[in-house]
Amino acid sequence: MNTPAITRQHPAALTDEVLDAAVVIDVLRATTTAVALFDRGVTTVRVVATPDELRGLPPAPAGQRYQVFSELDASGDAGFDRCDNSPARALALELEGRLPVLVTTNGTRAIAAAMERASVVLVGTFCNLTATARHLLASGRAVTLLPAGDFAGRDVRTEDERCADAFETTLRGGALDLATLLAACRDDARLKRRLARTPDLALDVDIAFDVDRFPVVVGARRGEAGLELVQIA
Repeated sequence: MNTPAITRQHPAALTDEVLDAAVVIDVLRATTTAVALFDRGVTTVRVVATPDELRGLPPAPAGQRYQVFSELDASGDAGFDRCDNSPARALALELEGRLPVLVTTNGTRAIAAAMERASVVLVGTFCNLTATARHLLASGRAVTLLPAGDFAGRDVRTEDERCADAFETTLRGGALDLATLLAACRDDARLKRRLARTPDLALDVDIAFDVDRFPVVVGARRGEAGLELVQIA
């Protein structure tokens, strides 16, 4: 397979670009939570960029309730079942009769921004690295990597950048040094501070850095009910 054209950009910096395939990366934790849900057999995950947009969701299908995955506290999720944006919670929670909705600080805003500019939008993380890279290579599309980082501040986050490095190396057919990339993520001072404040986050970190744990390809689309994620392969 030919190596696709590969670029990288902060999703909040997108302006009038026309992108072919975009990969949104928010390792801790939106894209990891999303792929964990699909690995469990979920067929659809609704996405809203901000909590206020929860009020605009249509009624859940008959026999279902919305299950909001979010680290944000907001009045917009009143009346919905709610839990943290956490891959560990996504793996443990009873999902029978629940339709997941994802709304996060950075990842869902990045997905919404990508949808405005790209023909194809996929969500990427270490957990679905190989499956997603293979899908992109087979498609022959030019690829723009969009590490979400701090969306509002247009700042970078180590885990998103190193995951983007892993995608780029894989797409180019290079030698992938996962041990070094993951060590850089775990050694990040900001992550260490987060773990000190919230020890339970360690469960999410272990899942997020478990390469190829969830071999699913997940894409975004505009459905009748709005923005949603679906499994492609």
